[in-house]
Amino acid sequence: MEAILSEQKELTQPALSGMLRVRSANQVLKESSETPDPKQYYPHMIVEGEITILFADTGIGKSVIAVQIGDYIARQGVPLLYVDLELSDKQFEKRYRDDGGRLYRFPDCFYRADFTPSFEYPKGVSYEDYFIKSLREAITACGAKVVIIDNMTKLSAADTDTAKATIPIMNEVTKLKHEGLTFLAIEHNKKS
Repeated sequence: MEAILSEQKELTQPALSGMLRVRSANQVLKESSETPDPKQYYPHMIVEGEITILFADTGIGKSVIAVQIGDYIARQGVPLLYVDLELSDKQFEKRYRDDGGRLYRFPDCFYRADFTPSFEYPKGVSYEDYFIKSLREAITACGAKVVIIDNMTKLSAADTDTAKATIPIMNEVTKLKHEGLTFLAIEHNKKS
């Protein structure tokens, strides 16, 4: 055993293996210990600089909990963009209005984006690229640090293979994550 251990070389620099970076576990721990711990925007679920996916059957309340999570985060003063690809303005209003007609008051740093009525994406630009461009502009416009996308299924509704169609968008979301943003993505279970 000692012979095997002595033959292992300690990597002082990451070894690159195609798209993978190889380091010793101790090296990872040492390097990570020198960076600040990420904020827990929503305890044990939404962590600064991460992507969380909320995945469940249709109609069980994913959107309601996503808005509640967003409200909680925005009440901490964190600018949040809720990309609502499901509800119309009226449906959203009815959900957050009581029986007496009083409207719920969201924090001022809770922003909601939805599809522009009758939007058309430019010729020669893919739907995915146009969505990401629009998302980046919306994030910049409101200064969001946290983004909730409700729901990813709507981004690939024209494609019969939802997972395949969502991959380019998730790749771009991952790039945005590396730029310091935090994401909660809502997804429906695929019906059989």
